[in-house]
Amino acid sequence: MIKQKGFTIVEMLITLTILMLVLALSYQALSVFLNAASKNRSDFSKAQSTSLVRVKLRSSVRGMLDYYVLNSQGHMRPYFFQNDSVIQYISVTPLIFSTEPEVLVTLQVKESDFGNGKQLKILECKLKDRMPYEQNEVHFPINDNCEVLTDKIYAENIELNVERINGSENFLSLPGFTAVEDALTFHLLPKSISIKLYDSKIEQATEWRFQTKIENKRKYFAMDGFDGNA
Repeated sequence: MIKQKGFTIVEMLITLTILMLVLALSYQALSVFLNAASKNRSDFSKAQSTSLVRVKLRSSVRGMLDYYVLNSQGHMRPYFFQNDSVIQYISVTPLIFSTEPEVLVTLQVKESDFGNGKQLKILECKLKDRMPYEQNEVHFPINDNCEVLTDKIYAENIELNVERINGSENFLSLPGFTAVEDALTFHLLPKSISIKLYDSKIEQATEWRFQTKIENKRKYFAMDGFDGNA
């Protein structure tokens, strides 16, 4: 008669221990893979969303409208507001309200809600509901007829920059320009708008530059000694 030999308790314990180690390592590897895949999907989704915002914003800036209002000096100027943290303009290319002929667009840099730097907030309002008649201060969207295109663009620091005609910050310094003739001679809207996003992990800042379509030159009549090109 052949005697059948089974596994001892020690052998079974060793086998179970090895199996548990293999399962633990496999689970850890799978967890790392899933986390990496999830991060890649998240990064791709964020990049895709950011690219869409850039495309829409480019169209919006190119559709900037020379909508005239009174400024603080009582002169007629195209509506365009700018300070260190806000740019606001009127566009005929809506980002959100596709059926509206004109909209009020606001680019605002504010402290991040999560306390990790800055965030860029892009809002749009129906111009007929937020009609600015004066340009003394920014017209902040405060009613239900405004929508946020995005507030999910973050960076350690974000700068809003405006390129003026000949780089001049002072309209009155332009050749052939006087306070009396301002409404009749120049559009005076910016040549371009740029947004710079700074991150210490990246040596060079990411810059978005959007060109306007308005031609900054004389509109109605020639002035002595001036060819109309600023």
